[in-house]
Amino acid sequence: MRLRCLVSFAILLCGQLTKKGVGQMIIDNKGRLFGKVSIIDIIVVVAVIVVAFAYLYKDQGTQVISGGGKTVTMQIVCNYAFPGAADSLEVGDQLVASSGLTNAFITEITAEQAWETASDAQGQMQVSRNPFRQDVYLTIVSENAQVTPAEIVVAGQKVRAGKEDFYMKTQTVELKATVLSVKVD
Repeated sequence: MRLRCLVSFAILLCGQLTKKGVGQMIIDNKGRLFGKVSIIDIIVVVAVIVVAFAYLYKDQGTQVISGGGKTVTMQIVCNYAFPGAADSLEVGDQLVASSGLTNAFITEITAEQAWETASDAQGQMQVSRNPFRQDVYLTIVSENAQVTPAEIVVAGQKVRAGKEDFYMKTQTVELKATVLSVKVD
């Protein structure tokens, strides 16, 4: 019923438009253009194209405050890392993103035995150290970081204190981290 109303409206709107000299209606009584393509099909195709462009260009509107960006210092912790991964990190290592080097560097590294929790026989939570895993605390400084009123981007990733899925990647190490603090200078 709605389709018929839409087709009737389109026919009413377009009137009896005809191709010049041919006499064939542009929109026939079934709502098809030139008797071949439905107006509804065209509307659906245009809607899909608009949604696809909106998805692809959704982040294009962010603007960088201050022409050259700002310095961002952040503290992160890579929980429960294997000791070999932590030993591969060095002060001065440069973070990578999208197969390229970024302007973010590791300036401080501290590793300690990882904390873990387990319940005892009475059901109480007990905290202990795991001698086989490490919590790696890092300070990362990014010169010329992208800072907008809505977000801060370091090494190609949006950062906020408490974010639990920041991936700290260097040329030789990749660890999942939690952002502890973010300071913009």
